[in-house]
Amino acid sequence: VYAWMPVLAFDLGGEYVYVTDARTNAIAEEHYLRLSPYVIRNREVILEIYEDLGRHAKFDGLLFHDDAFLTDYEDAGKAAMDWYQNQWSMPSDIFSIRRDPELFERWASDKTEFLTHFTLTLAEAANRYRQADNMTFTTSRNLYAITLMDPSSKRWLSQSPESFSGAYDYVAVMAMPYMEG
Repeated sequence: VYAWMPVLAFDLGGEYVYVTDARTNAIAEEHYLRLSPYVIRNREVILEIYEDLGRHAKFDGLLFHDDAFLTDYEDAGKAAMDWYQNQWSMPSDIFSIRRDPELFERWASDKTEFLTHFTLTLAEAANRYRQADNMTFTTSRNLYAITLMDPSSKRWLSQSPESFSGAYDYVAVMAMPYMEG
């Protein structure tokens, strides 16, 4: 049994900070409503949800939902921009990052690795209370099929088949013919 869990798509009300789109400078509403992963309080509450799951339910692994992505215009919130500038030595403006092909590629890769690291931290939290069961605990991550068909889509979604196959036990490629055209 796998627990199929959201990573960022938690609607916890107005006191939390959500992913911001640089084009509108507002909450990104084109996709899932997602908590910004660059806000410490957001990461802490998500971690608590996973800890509670592990404490109160029996399961063999986690499947991380497809909400764990950031488009090539996300996240443009203050915490995210501070993170890019202070942790990754990037400009504090997404449009400046996008104009420089090398920076743009590095930014997409850094976001992918950041989200991957976060999901692995969530897996540790969910597994913390089940370790006494001595059962194998596995992880799986959803991947949009476009990332296999068009390698440049890694920049649009912060998803990488190569990165995912190295980080998780399984990668679930989502086959959605209408969405993928």
